[in-house]
Amino acid sequence: MANIIVIDHDVKIQRQVVSFIRELDKTHHIRTFNRGDEFLKKYTSTPLPTEDSQKTDHQEDDEAKNLPHIDF
Repeated sequence: MANIIVIDHDVKIQRQVVSFIRELDKTHHIRTFNRGDEFLKKYTSTPLPTEDSQKTDHQEDDEAKNLPHIDF
C-alpha cells in the first residue's frame, strides 16, 4: 500500500493531485485516513471505507493515524 501525503496550498498542485487520484481510482481501491476525506469523496468514484471497515486492519489504522493530514 502506498501513502500519498500532500501538504500544499497551491491550486495547481491540488488539481494535479486530483487528476492523479482520479486515474488511480480507475484501477485501485483508494483508502484515506485524514481530513481530506470529504475532498476526495468529491473527486473519486470509489467509496471510502467507514470507521467500522477501517477497524479490520489494526496495523494500517495505527500507522495511518500517525500520518500528517492532507490540507487543501
